[in-house]
Amino acid sequence: MRWIPRRLAQIAIAAALSCHAPLLAQHDSDANAERPCERRLAVSRTLETRATVDVRDVRLGDFVDWLAASVGIEFFVAWQNDSDLADGLDPDAAVSVTATEAPVRVILQRVLDGLDRQSFTGDAATWQLTEWGEVQIGPRSILNRTSRLEIYDVADLLLEIPDYLGAPDLDLNTALQSGQGGGGQSPFQDADEDPERIPFEDRANNLIDIIRSNVEPDQWRVVGGDAAQLRLYRKTLLIRAPDYIHRQIGGYRCRPN
Repeated sequence: MRWIPRRLAQIAIAAALSCHAPLLAQHDSDANAERPCERRLAVSRTLETRATVDVRDVRLGDFVDWLAASVGIEFFVAWQNDSDLADGLDPDAAVSVTATEAPVRVILQRVLDGLDRQSFTGDAATWQLTEWGEVQIGPRSILNRTSRLEIYDVADLLLEIPDYLGAPDLDLNTALQSGQGGGGQSPFQDADEDPERIPFEDRANNLIDIIRSNVEPDQWRVVGGDAAQLRLYRKTLLIRAPDYIHRQIGGYRCRPN
């Protein structure tokens, strides 16, 4: 996908938009050496910048240009007029959005959710970050072409802590009699049997079902989608998927080197 520069929105459109967002600082040669995860984290924080917008029937291309200039982030949009992206987005599609002090990522997703599906042939549109924090926008069918493998440690989610509901009861009278030489009977009364514990495999399958049913349920290969695969290995989940799926599962966090 490549970003196609387009003219900024007309003055009348810009006047209808109100955004108080600091520009993302330009990166020098030293910053270019930062780890990819840190770059994605920085961009994701910028997308949390709050803005106020109120526009009606604005060209999608103009709106994207304005939004990119407002927050200082370059958007790479899969437009229809790219030679190999017949199912891309129509830059001339009319968009409307109203939001008050909403994060930029929310405003962007509202615009994409409101697109007329007759204006493009791909799946519903969304956004995602590349390895180096570039923002890609387009139908899911196009974003699915880029995926990465992430390993999630889910040991804490699969740990089953016993309830200890069947702990034995202490009979104080029996304990006192035993102390006075009244016999060697145990002061503890028989406890109920421990409740049946859920097998590890069932716990793991329940977790997998929760993820698949709540995160892009139509995009998993097991149900006929073309985006994501998931496999359990011991107490980790190996998930190969596009970034827009990973961000819903784990967000953007940096791991130590």
